[in-house]
Amino acid sequence: MPRKRATRVNKHAKPKQPDGEITGNLDAEERMQKLNTFLRDFDIEVGNRLKHIEKTKERLQSMVDKQINLQLNYLPMSIRNMNIMDFIEAGGTVESALEKLEEAGEGDSFVDADFGRTQKKRQGTRKGKGSSNKNMGAPPSTAKSTAKKR
Repeated sequence: MPRKRATRVNKHAKPKQPDGEITGNLDAEERMQKLNTFLRDFDIEVGNRLKHIEKTKERLQSMVDKQINLQLNYLPMSIRNMNIMDFIEAGGTVESALEKLEEAGEGDSFVDADFGRTQKKRQGTRKGKGSSNKNMGAPPSTAKSTAKKR
């Protein structure tokens, strides 16, 4: 005879109500006790959600701060050292501030016009671990045997 399947528990089932109803046949004292219990539980839940929201806020705030610092690092030092009023007088954009600094002779000569990013030369490409000039011409079987002999 085949085994019976185990019954599944409904994950989204409503919690069971305590004995008696709030509006039912309870006296005033029991009703107040249940109401106070409900309010305490509600206050605890609100506190937990506020803690969760606060943690999320702090995490997002630190991410924004990191992104701002990262973007500021792309600006040349001459623009980073400017006052906000000088920056606004220069036009309020990075390009216009760079132009004004170059006209005044204070700008960095090595700075690219693309938001002040410096141009870096690329080094030669690296070869992967598996590529070596010694075993390139030999078939795989002889390549393994020559490596074992060494």
